[in-house]
Amino acid sequence: MPVSVGITMAWWSLAAAKRRRAVVSLIELLIVLAIIGVLAGVVVPRVAGDGGVVSVAAVDEVAVSVQR
Repeated sequence: MPVSVGITMAWWSLAAAKRRRAVVSLIELLIVLAIIGVLAGVVVPRVAGDGGVVSVAAVDEVAVSVQR
């Protein structure tokens, strides 16, 4: 095999490896973004009070209405 063919094959192999790494990095990034999205969908509503957590004011309101 001539040297130029070997160099060309090595270059194409290196380029293919770089493309594979780029695709893997993109997939990893998408997975991380999906995990962050799921966590944001679960954690943020709980912090905002929509996750089944009853506020103290709501408990006080129920207690006042029961006493009347």
